[in-house]
Amino acid sequence: MLIFIEKQFVFFENHKTASSSFHQSLAPLADMVFQNHPHARHFSPRRFELKLLPMLMDHYWTEPPETAALIREPLDWLGSWYRYRQRPEIAHTPQSTADISFETFLETYLRQDKTPFAHVGQQSKFLRAANKTYPTHLWRFDNLEGFKGFLNDRLGSVIDLPHLNASETAEMSVSAKLRRKLEAFFEEDYKLYEAAKGV
Repeated sequence: MLIFIEKQFVFFENHKTASSSFHQSLAPLADMVFQNHPHARHFSPRRFELKLLPMLMDHYWTEPPETAALIREPLDWLGSWYRYRQRPEIAHTPQSTADISFETFLETYLRQDKTPFAHVGQQSKFLRAANKTYPTHLWRFDNLEGFKGFLNDRLGSVIDLPHLNASETAEMSVSAKLRRKLEAFFEEDYKLYEAAKGV
């Protein structure tokens, strides 16, 4: 999470949406930078609203800030998690997907049984604040250029986006039956994605 006090703006770093690249590019411009530890970097709108917003309102702001985040097509988002957890440095750990198929990963995720390799959360839950609202500006991951232009205008600085943490390629075929189950499970996520600013 990155907080821009003078701009009255907060950027929430949703997982698997080029968050590392945006963090590296935007951190030098921010007044408050949460980094290194994943739970700090990926501070959710809910935690922000409950833990930090009261302090910021007391000391800096007279009204709540504008907020922004990216959202990825849900199946593509899960595919990114699957590929990311195939990286060699976590091989033979409970988090690794190196020895399982994409369909097994998806089926395990849908069971919500907290198996480590499939325990990755859900975008709609991460992005929802305690007051049941979502970020002021929600952009689709497939419109990174549009989002960069928005940030350039909002922050008054040209954003140079490095390409970091790219996942490996992998076989990710999905049966029609499983795809229908995922679409039903991600109903709220798809609503958010369709309403977000696209290309």
